[in-house]
Amino acid sequence: MKLPYTTFPTTAYIQVFAQNTNGVRAYAKLSSGADRIDTVVVVAGVTVAANRWSVADALYHQGKDRLYLTNLTRNQVEVFNLADSSFKPAVIVGSRPWGITAWPRNRAGTMVIRF
Repeated sequence: MKLPYTTFPTTAYIQVFAQNTNGVRAYAKLSSGADRIDTVVVVAGVTVAANRWSVADALYHQGKDRLYLTNLTRNQVEVFNLADSSFKPAVIVGSRPWGITAWPRNRAGTMVIRF
């Protein structure tokens, strides 16, 4: 299904119904009796297979246009290059990396990645 959105992120409101075997439709209700309407935020992006590993945290580095993902399963930080949608060589960091930060910033305020 193609969404009619051209600006991202954007908010969408979702209302669903159920249909019984007799063909009767009914919208999902809140305990107050009002129709349930859920809110979602739609973003543009791509899905990339992660081959069964668990991400604890992520950090986006604007200067390098890369996303750094802490991989709990493999004890490393995965480096995803957004420019070409590819994974670069991972950085081995030790047991179950949880948390990532860009610190310290240099005197110009530029983010410095440290593992």
